[in-house]
Amino acid sequence: MKKNSIIKWCLLVFIVWAAYWIVIRCSFNGDIGKSGQFGDTFGALNTLFTGLAFVVVLATLIQQSQEIQETKRDAEDDRRLRLMLNLYDKRFRVYQATLIFISNVIFDLGSESIGQEQMARFDTARDEAYFLFAGETDLLNYLDELREKSKDYAIWRSQAKGKGVGSEESKQRDKINEWFYSQLHRGAKAKFVPYLSFPEAGTRKALD
Repeated sequence: MKKNSIIKWCLLVFIVWAAYWIVIRCSFNGDIGKSGQFGDTFGALNTLFTGLAFVVVLATLIQQSQEIQETKRDAEDDRRLRLMLNLYDKRFRVYQATLIFISNVIFDLGSESIGQEQMARFDTARDEAYFLFAGETDLLNYLDELREKSKDYAIWRSQAKGKGVGSEESKQRDKINEWFYSQLHRGAKAKFVPYLSFPEAGTRKALD
C-alpha cells in the first residue's frame, strides 16, 4: 500500500470520528446521559477503528518489507554488474594480447621468428583464456590456431629466405602472412565480439 493511501485512510477515520461526535452533540442537545446510552450501542465503531488502525500498521509493515526486498535486489544487481564488468576487463586484456601477438607475427621482420618473450606473453594470455572463456571451444581453438600458424609462418619465412618470389616456400609464407593480416583487421575482433559486447538485452540476461 502506498504512503498516500495510508494518509487518506487515516484522514477518513478522523473525519468519521469527528462527525460522530458532532452528530451526538447535535442530536441530544448536550444530554450526557442519553448520549452515553446511545454511544454504548456503537461499541462496534471502536472495533472498526481498531481494525482500521491494524490495517494501517499491517500495510506499513508490508510496504517496508517490499522496500527492503527492492533494496536487496538493487544491491544484488549492482554486485553482479560489477562482477560482469570485472570479467569484461580481464577478457579485454586477452583480446589486446591477441592483437599484439598478431602484430608481432606480421611486423617482426628483423628475425626468423617471433621472439620467445612475445610468445610467452601470448601463451600466458591463452592460459588465462581457458578460465575466462571456459567452454567456448570456438574461441579457444582460434587462439590455438594463432599459436600454430605463427610457428608455421616462422618455418616458411626461414625456408623462403634467399629464394625467388615465385617459389613454393614464398607462396606459403605469403599465404599465411595474408591470413594474419585478415585476423588483425577483422578476424580477431569478430571472434571476441560475442564476449565483449554489452547490448541491453544481453546485459539484462547476465543479471537475471
